[in-house]
Amino acid sequence: MLIAADIGNTNISICVFREDATVCLTSLRTFPVLTCAQYAAQLRTLLELEGVVLAGITHGVIASVAAPVTQVFAQVLETICGRPPLIVSAGVKTGLKMRLSNAGSLGADMVCAAVGAVQSYPLPAVIADLGTATTITGVDREGVLIGRTILAGVGISLQALKDSTAALPLVGPSAPAHLLGMDTADAIRSGITYGTASMLDGMCQRCAEQLGEDATLILTGGYAAHILPYCQKTYHLDETLVLRGMKAIFDKNAKG
Repeated sequence: MLIAADIGNTNISICVFREDATVCLTSLRTFPVLTCAQYAAQLRTLLELEGVVLAGITHGVIASVAAPVTQVFAQVLETICGRPPLIVSAGVKTGLKMRLSNAGSLGADMVCAAVGAVQSYPLPAVIADLGTATTITGVDREGVLIGRTILAGVGISLQALKDSTAALPLVGPSAPAHLLGMDTADAIRSGITYGTASMLDGMCQRCAEQLGEDATLILTGGYAAHILPYCQKTYHLDETLVLRGMKAIFDKNAKG
Protein backbone atom coordinates (compact mmCIF):
# COMPACT_ATOMS: atom_id res chain seq x y z
CA MET A 1 0.00 0.00 0.00
CA LEU A 2 0.99 3.63 -0.57
CA ILE A 3 0.49 6.42 1.96
CA ALA A 4 0.21 9.97 0.63
CA ALA A 5 0.57 13.04 2.88
CA ASP A 6 -0.50 16.46 1.58
CA ILE A 7 1.04 18.87 4.13
CA GLY A 8 -0.69 22.24 4.19
CA ASN A 9 -0.24 25.18 6.53
CA THR A 10 -3.33 24.22 8.54
CA ASN A 11 -3.95 20.50 7.96
CA ILE A 12 -2.16 17.38 6.74
CA SER A 13 -4.42 15.30 4.51
CA ILE A 14 -3.61 11.58 4.57
CA CYS A 15 -4.71 8.93 2.07
CA VAL A 16 -3.77 5.27 1.92
CA PHE A 17 -4.04 3.60 -1.49
CA ARG A 18 -4.13 -0.07 -2.37
CA GLU A 19 -3.35 0.00 -6.09
CA ASP A 20 -5.92 2.56 -7.36
CA ALA A 21 -8.43 2.09 -4.53
CA THR A 22 -8.64 4.44 -1.53
CA VAL A 23 -8.31 2.44 1.69
CA CYS A 24 -8.41 5.33 4.12
CA LEU A 25 -8.80 9.13 4.05
CA THR A 26 -8.07 11.14 7.20
CA SER A 27 -6.24 14.25 8.39
CA LEU A 28 -4.06 15.76 11.12
CA ARG A 29 -3.54 19.34 12.21
CA THR A 30 -0.27 20.92 11.10
CA PHE A 31 1.86 21.86 14.12
CA PRO A 32 5.47 22.85 13.24
CA VAL A 33 6.53 22.32 16.87
CA LEU A 34 5.64 18.61 16.99
CA THR A 35 8.40 16.03 16.89
CA CYS A 36 8.63 12.97 14.67
CA ALA A 37 7.57 10.77 17.58
CA GLN A 38 4.50 12.92 18.32
CA TYR A 39 3.34 12.96 14.69
CA ALA A 40 4.02 9.23 14.39
CA ALA A 41 1.91 8.47 17.46
CA GLN A 42 -1.02 10.52 16.09
CA LEU A 43 -0.77 9.00 12.63
CA ARG A 44 -0.53 5.41 13.87
CA THR A 45 -3.58 5.91 16.09
CA LEU A 46 -5.63 7.37 13.23
CA LEU A 47 -4.66 4.62 10.80
CA GLU A 48 -5.34 1.86 13.30
CA LEU A 49 -8.79 3.36 14.05
CA GLU A 50 -9.46 3.18 10.29
CA GLY A 51 -8.50 -0.50 10.31
CA VAL A 52 -5.33 0.01 8.26
CA VAL A 53 -2.67 -2.67 8.81
CA LEU A 54 0.50 -0.60 9.14
CA ALA A 55 2.73 -3.49 8.08
CA GLY A 56 1.03 -3.39 4.68
CA ILE A 57 2.16 0.20 3.96
CA THR A 58 5.37 -0.09 1.95
CA HIS A 59 5.76 3.28 0.20
CA GLY A 60 5.08 6.94 0.89
CA VAL A 61 4.78 10.22 -0.98
CA ILE A 62 4.70 13.78 0.37
CA ALA A 63 3.61 17.10 -1.13
CA SER A 64 4.23 19.99 1.23
CA VAL A 65 3.88 23.77 1.40
CA ALA A 66 4.95 23.83 5.08
CA ALA A 67 8.74 23.54 4.91
CA PRO A 68 9.36 23.18 8.69
CA VAL A 69 7.16 20.06 8.76
CA THR A 70 8.36 18.35 5.57
CA GLN A 71 11.46 16.57 6.84
CA VAL A 72 9.86 15.71 10.19
CA PHE A 73 6.94 14.03 8.44
CA ALA A 74 9.30 12.35 5.99
CA GLN A 75 10.91 10.65 9.00
CA VAL A 76 7.44 9.60 10.20
CA LEU A 77 6.63 7.91 6.90
CA GLU A 78 10.07 6.31 6.74
CA THR A 79 9.46 4.64 10.12
CA ILE A 80 6.14 3.28 8.83
CA CYS A 81 7.24 2.26 5.32
CA GLY A 82 10.80 1.18 6.06
CA ARG A 83 12.14 3.48 3.31
CA PRO A 84 12.22 7.24 2.61
CA PRO A 85 9.09 8.67 0.96
CA LEU A 86 9.12 10.44 -2.39
CA ILE A 87 8.88 14.20 -1.83
CA VAL A 88 7.27 16.09 -4.71
CA SER A 89 9.79 18.83 -5.51
CA ALA A 90 11.99 20.15 -8.31
CA GLY A 91 13.62 17.25 -10.15
CA VAL A 92 10.78 14.80 -9.54
CA LYS A 93 9.10 13.60 -12.73
CA THR A 94 5.48 14.81 -12.84
CA GLY A 95 4.64 14.62 -16.55
CA LEU A 96 3.09 18.09 -16.20
CA LYS A 97 3.97 20.73 -18.77
CA MET A 98 4.10 24.32 -17.49
CA ARG A 99 4.16 27.72 -19.17
CA LEU A 100 5.50 29.76 -16.25
CA SER A 101 8.33 32.27 -15.83
CA ASN A 102 9.51 30.44 -12.69
CA ALA A 103 8.15 26.90 -12.47
CA GLY A 104 10.20 26.28 -9.32
CA SER A 105 8.01 28.72 -7.39
CA LEU A 106 4.88 26.64 -7.96
CA GLY A 107 3.64 24.94 -4.80
CA ALA A 108 3.76 21.14 -4.72
CA ASP A 109 0.03 21.03 -3.98
CA MET A 110 -0.76 22.99 -7.16
CA VAL A 111 1.41 20.64 -9.22
CA CYS A 112 -0.35 17.59 -7.80
CA ALA A 113 -3.82 19.13 -8.25
CA ALA A 114 -3.05 19.88 -11.90
CA VAL A 115 -1.75 16.34 -12.47
CA GLY A 116 -4.90 14.94 -10.88
CA ALA A 117 -7.09 17.16 -13.07
CA VAL A 118 -5.27 16.19 -16.28
CA GLN A 119 -5.79 12.52 -15.42
CA SER A 120 -9.42 12.73 -14.37
CA TYR A 121 -11.28 15.52 -16.18
CA PRO A 122 -11.93 16.93 -19.64
CA LEU A 123 -9.58 19.79 -20.48
CA PRO A 124 -9.22 22.72 -20.29
CA ALA A 125 -9.78 22.92 -16.53
CA VAL A 126 -9.85 25.57 -13.83
CA ILE A 127 -8.95 24.23 -10.39
CA ALA A 128 -9.88 26.18 -7.24
CA ASP A 129 -8.20 24.90 -4.06
CA LEU A 130 -9.81 26.38 -0.94
CA GLY A 131 -7.30 25.85 1.84
CA THR A 132 -5.35 28.27 4.04
CA ALA A 133 -4.94 30.25 0.82
CA THR A 134 -7.38 30.08 -2.08
CA THR A 135 -5.53 29.22 -5.28
CA ILE A 136 -6.99 29.04 -8.77
CA THR A 137 -5.00 27.24 -11.46
CA GLY A 138 -5.59 27.07 -15.21
CA VAL A 139 -4.72 24.05 -17.36
CA ASP A 140 -5.24 24.37 -21.09
CA ARG A 141 -6.58 21.90 -23.63
CA GLU A 142 -3.14 20.33 -24.14
CA GLY A 143 -2.65 19.75 -20.42
CA VAL A 144 -0.26 22.68 -19.96
CA LEU A 145 -0.43 24.60 -16.68
CA ILE A 146 -0.47 28.20 -17.86
CA GLY A 147 -0.76 30.10 -14.59
CA ARG A 148 -2.57 30.64 -11.31
CA THR A 149 -3.96 33.22 -8.89
CA ILE A 150 -3.53 33.27 -5.11
CA LEU A 151 -5.91 34.92 -2.65
CA ALA A 152 -6.39 34.92 1.12
CA GLY A 153 -8.34 31.86 2.20
CA VAL A 154 -11.56 31.68 4.19
CA GLY A 155 -9.85 31.13 7.55
CA ILE A 156 -7.27 33.87 6.98
CA SER A 157 -10.00 36.33 5.98
CA LEU A 158 -12.05 35.59 9.10
CA GLN A 159 -8.99 36.02 11.34
CA ALA A 160 -7.97 39.24 9.57
CA LEU A 161 -11.40 40.78 10.19
CA LYS A 162 -11.02 40.14 13.91
CA ASP A 163 -7.37 41.22 14.15
CA SER A 164 -7.74 44.38 12.06
CA THR A 165 -10.90 45.79 13.65
CA ALA A 166 -11.85 46.80 17.16
CA ALA A 167 -15.43 45.56 17.20
CA LEU A 168 -15.76 42.55 14.88
CA PRO A 169 -15.71 39.09 16.51
CA LEU A 170 -14.00 35.94 15.28
CA VAL A 171 -16.65 33.58 13.88
CA GLY A 172 -16.45 30.15 12.32
CA PRO A 173 -17.13 29.52 8.63
CA SER A 174 -20.62 28.18 9.28
CA ALA A 175 -23.57 28.70 6.96
CA PRO A 176 -25.22 32.13 7.23
CA ALA A 177 -28.91 32.28 8.02
CA HIS A 178 -29.50 35.03 5.41
CA LEU A 179 -27.55 36.87 2.75
CA LEU A 180 -28.24 40.10 4.65
CA GLY A 181 -27.23 39.14 8.18
CA MET A 182 -29.46 40.27 11.05
CA ASP A 183 -26.54 40.50 13.51
CA THR A 184 -22.81 41.10 13.20
CA ALA A 185 -21.73 37.46 13.40
CA ASP A 186 -24.21 36.42 10.71
CA ALA A 187 -23.19 39.38 8.56
CA ILE A 188 -19.57 38.19 8.68
CA ARG A 189 -20.56 34.60 7.86
CA SER A 190 -22.60 35.89 4.92
CA GLY A 191 -19.80 38.10 3.66
CA ILE A 192 -17.22 35.31 3.81
CA THR A 193 -19.48 32.58 2.41
CA TYR A 194 -21.35 34.43 -0.33
CA GLY A 195 -18.35 36.65 -1.00
CA THR A 196 -16.03 33.67 -1.54
CA ALA A 197 -18.64 31.92 -3.71
CA SER A 198 -19.14 35.04 -5.83
CA MET A 199 -15.39 35.53 -6.14
CA LEU A 200 -14.98 31.94 -7.32
CA ASP A 201 -17.76 32.27 -9.88
CA GLY A 202 -16.27 35.47 -11.25
CA MET A 203 -12.61 34.44 -11.18
CA CYS A 204 -13.25 30.98 -12.65
CA GLN A 205 -15.26 32.59 -15.44
CA ARG A 206 -12.39 34.97 -16.20
CA CYS A 207 -9.88 32.10 -16.13
CA ALA A 208 -12.05 30.09 -18.52
CA GLU A 209 -12.18 33.07 -20.84
CA GLN A 210 -8.38 33.30 -20.82
CA LEU A 211 -8.22 29.59 -21.69
CA GLY A 212 -10.37 30.48 -24.68
CA GLU A 213 -13.16 27.95 -24.34
CA ASP A 214 -15.55 26.30 -21.89
CA ALA A 215 -13.54 24.78 -19.07
CA THR A 216 -14.20 22.09 -16.46
CA LEU A 217 -14.47 23.79 -13.06
CA ILE A 218 -13.09 21.83 -10.10
CA LEU A 219 -13.27 22.64 -6.37
CA THR A 220 -11.00 21.02 -3.82
CA GLY A 221 -9.52 21.88 -0.41
CA GLY A 222 -10.80 22.04 3.14
CA TYR A 223 -13.39 24.80 2.62
CA ALA A 224 -14.68 23.59 -0.76
CA ALA A 225 -17.68 21.63 0.52
CA HIS A 226 -18.79 24.59 2.65
CA ILE A 227 -18.61 27.15 -0.17
CA LEU A 228 -19.95 25.00 -3.04
CA PRO A 229 -23.70 25.27 -2.18
CA TYR A 230 -23.50 29.07 -2.49
CA CYS A 231 -21.83 29.08 -5.92
CA GLN A 232 -23.91 29.70 -9.04
CA LYS A 233 -21.67 27.91 -11.52
CA THR A 234 -21.37 24.13 -11.81
CA TYR A 235 -18.26 22.67 -10.18
CA HIS A 236 -16.91 19.16 -9.63
CA LEU A 237 -16.24 18.77 -5.88
CA ASP A 238 -13.12 16.59 -5.60
CA GLU A 239 -11.68 16.26 -2.11
CA THR A 240 -8.93 13.81 -3.12
CA LEU A 241 -7.70 15.58 -6.26
CA VAL A 242 -4.29 16.53 -4.84
CA LEU A 243 -3.80 13.11 -3.23
CA ARG A 244 -4.61 11.28 -6.48
CA GLY A 245 -2.20 13.55 -8.30
CA MET A 246 0.46 12.60 -5.74
CA LYS A 247 -0.19 8.93 -6.38
CA ALA A 248 0.11 9.47 -10.14
CA ILE A 249 3.45 11.23 -9.63
CA PHE A 250 4.67 8.45 -7.34
CA ASP A 251 3.69 5.83 -9.91
CA LYS A 252 5.50 7.74 -12.66
CA ASN A 253 8.72 7.92 -10.66
CA ALA A 254 8.46 4.32 -9.45
CA LYS A 255 8.39 3.16 -13.08
CA GLY A 256 11.58 5.09 -13.81
